[in-house]
Amino acid sequence: TGHHRVISYSFGGLKFVVRHETDGYVKTLPSPDDRPRQTQDEAILSRMMDTLSVSPTTVGHVITGSKLSMCHVGKEVPIESTLEIKTRAMTRRLEIADVAAQLWVSQTPRLARAYHNKGTFQKPQVEDITAEVKAWESDHEEGLKRLGGLIQKIVSIARECAGSVAIKYDVSRDQLQIEKTAAAPTLPEDLYSRWDNTGTNTTQPARNGHERITDTHSSRPKRLDDVPFSKVIQIGVDKGFRHIFRNMPENLADYQELCRSMKRLGTDVLQGRQIRSLMSDMRLGKDDYDPEERRTFSMKSIARDSAFRLLYLFLDGAVSDRNMAYEATLFVVSHARIFKHKTRKMVLEAFNAQFVASDKQRRILDQWQTKWDSSHWSNDLDVTTDECESDFSFDSFNSF
Repeated sequence: TGHHRVISYSFGGLKFVVRHETDGYVKTLPSPDDRPRQTQDEAILSRMMDTLSVSPTTVGHVITGSKLSMCHVGKEVPIESTLEIKTRAMTRRLEIADVAAQLWVSQTPRLARAYHNKGTFQKPQVEDITAEVKAWESDHEEGLKRLGGLIQKIVSIARECAGSVAIKYDVSRDQLQIEKTAAAPTLPEDLYSRWDNTGTNTTQPARNGHERITDTHSSRPKRLDDVPFSKVIQIGVDKGFRHIFRNMPENLADYQELCRSMKRLGTDVLQGRQIRSLMSDMRLGKDDYDPEERRTFSMKSIARDSAFRLLYLFLDGAVSDRNMAYEATLFVVSHARIFKHKTRKMVLEAFNAQFVASDKQRRILDQWQTKWDSSHWSNDLDVTTDECESDFSFDSFNSF
């Protein structure tokens, strides 16, 4: 869990609403007369949030079927008091330049650098780094202008798509990719209606028996219930293709139907990758020990996403080299600490459905399957755990 703030500001000719995590705040506050007045952007944002709020003492207007409720607790903390906490080993000093971009985006004015010696921390000092962040902004003016232009270009492309788009950064290829997606609505439709002040709103019965709102002028995506496994596909697009294994039955016929649905929806699963690049991505899941921090690093999420891409490649009939397909399959089935049981099982079944293994290859694959059946590895369900959900990251600056 964490505390998140929502702020609004203008940048590059666009208005941004930014949610960011805040580590804490300082108790010493300026007197009420000295505090800056609420800006116009903050006032607009406050009114927008108020439309979503239900007072604990008064009953507001709630659209039937809404499952969202909000209550006000605690007290408002001004942004001038918020701070970011960074931890480091004594041998790795943290420079302002290392965190200035993050603090600039979140408009966080204070920083606490906490240093430890083999796990024992010194008392950190809270610093006001407003001037340093402003200096960073001046030094990076040209880069920020390019960033503003890039965001405007992304917005322009998204509008041309007349629907939902996904923006992804491909680490292995160092590419920013924008692709159209057949996404389900991000928010409940009753919430969309609070912002849709234009257009004609009509109601029609949904498949679950409840009424749903259709806006004839809105560009938000419609339901895709007629496409098999559309909800599972959307989970994979939003969270990573590895999540598909966790939400699908262990039936190869269902995966074949899922792959056909992906083609029907135009989902770009491979993003230009072939089996060699998938092998490289899967190897990123191996542990890499850092002796200085005494921690193990890996990129398991990339490896697990690539395992699904491998299955998709097999079922699509896009691999003709049996030996190369075997090597990729063997890597998956033999690395239980990277790939969970469902992943190993379905990749192996997809390989068996497309290729006739040699006697030696079959004997080795059968040996690994026997190990699954005789060990706890056969029961490591693909549930949502810390290990499954994310790779380890020492810094909190991993979302920018």
